[in-house]
Amino acid sequence: MKGRDLLNRTHARRCRKRTVRPRTVILTVAAVILAAAAAVFGYYTYETHNFFTVSEYEMTSDRLKSDICAVQLSDLHSVQFGGNNDSLVSAVRDCEPDVILMTGDMFSRDDKSYGSTLELIKRLSDIAPIYYSLGNHEKDFCESGSTSESTQRLRTLLSDIEGAGACALEHTYEDTVIAGNEIRVGGMYGYALVPDEDYFKELQNNGYMENKEWDEVFNDGADCDFLTEFEDTDAFRLLLCHRGEGFVLWNSFDSYQSELILSGHIHGGQIVLPVLGPVFSPEEGFFPDNVGGMYKSPDGQSTLILSKGLGSHGMIPRVNNPGELVKISICAE
Repeated sequence: MKGRDLLNRTHARRCRKRTVRPRTVILTVAAVILAAAAAVFGYYTYETHNFFTVSEYEMTSDRLKSDICAVQLSDLHSVQFGGNNDSLVSAVRDCEPDVILMTGDMFSRDDKSYGSTLELIKRLSDIAPIYYSLGNHEKDFCESGSTSESTQRLRTLLSDIEGAGACALEHTYEDTVIAGNEIRVGGMYGYALVPDEDYFKELQNNGYMENKEWDEVFNDGADCDFLTEFEDTDAFRLLLCHRGEGFVLWNSFDSYQSELILSGHIHGGQIVLPVLGPVFSPEEGFFPDNVGGMYKSPDGQSTLILSKGLGSHGMIPRVNNPGELVKISICAE
């Protein structure tokens, strides 16, 4: 009996030694989850700064005599793809574009300078003519001190862009010839909305523009005045408009006509989850439907291409959503 009791006590001690406390299990699981999250965050941060795709779109127009190849760059946010953006420049060159179009947020509001953007423009200007319109980050970068100081910073930015080799467009347009075609290229930062107060209130009632003021959205009518003048031509109309929500969500197609509109800003939803899809858009909120791609006006006369952008701003990387360089074939009918 004594031998059996000793055996039982020894077995009990061994069992107690093997018992794992619930707290230990919780801490272990938490550590594994945190390690996995850190690995995912690290991978996608690396991907954000090292990989992008080339998306190709095609459209036709009876306003063209010959085909045009255009490349759109948007929302780079000072990200460098390769040393001195070698990978990005090489990809643009491989597209053999007739024109290069930059649709804003090429650097970020909290950058100390925009030197890398100017250097990129200089390199790309050897490939094709460049047109540059502003995004919210360029506008915010210029906001400093008094109105006169902000205006001067904006003038300096536009002058620097021009000096680097691009045509800077902010509520302005240029009539030019691209690949033998008469083209009117315009650029603006704004919502491209119809300045109607009832319409504005309707948008707010539907959950849009909740934190916006009338003057901020409609820019004292400057958007409408510019777009009305811009569309008055027989040339092919190419509009660079960083924020495409007016056209994609709020029927601005009904009021402003352009054969091709190029936009960005949404970053493709930033994070794309399996099954659930894109996570967030500034105007549509969580799990939006419109984060990138080609859109047509109801009458089929206007095309909008919403770029998913190349880079990212802030601590949250693009997840399952690599940057996008856009190549557009505009074919003559």
